[in-house]
Amino acid sequence: MLGPNTGRKLSKKWKGNISKSLRGEKNPWFGKHFSKKMRAKISERTIEAMRRPDVILKLSGERSSQWKGGLGQYRHAEARRLFGKPYCEECGITYEEYFLESGGKKFDMHCVSKDYRIMEQWNWKCLCKSCHMREPKEKRRSDG
Repeated sequence: MLGPNTGRKLSKKWKGNISKSLRGEKNPWFGKHFSKKMRAKISERTIEAMRRPDVILKLSGERSSQWKGGLGQYRHAEARRLFGKPYCEECGITYEEYFLESGGKKFDMHCVSKDYRIMEQWNWKCLCKSCHMREPKEKRRSDG
């Protein structure tokens, strides 16, 4: 079923108004929760669906809604090799401190322009996870 705004672009202000109108007690799901039995049923059906060949094909590679030309993970690894620093460029925590604190995680490489093909120093920042998550939502991407 298609909604009344199909094909229509909503402005940020309009989206903000919709968001405000559905906060807290005004939200139809406020205070409601699925029972444990229902959550288990949803989980089971999701797992079953993820094993179906048609769903696997739809969610992988170029058919995925998250597809970005197949550049991301390889470009981030290459950027880490070329421009990675032994410290976070925002907070200054050293790699050794972060490695011990985070349980063995690496720094994230943040692509400033969102064009992963640009392999130049200005386009990449070496950040710890907490600094990377502070980046504005439309500017951040985690590569693990």
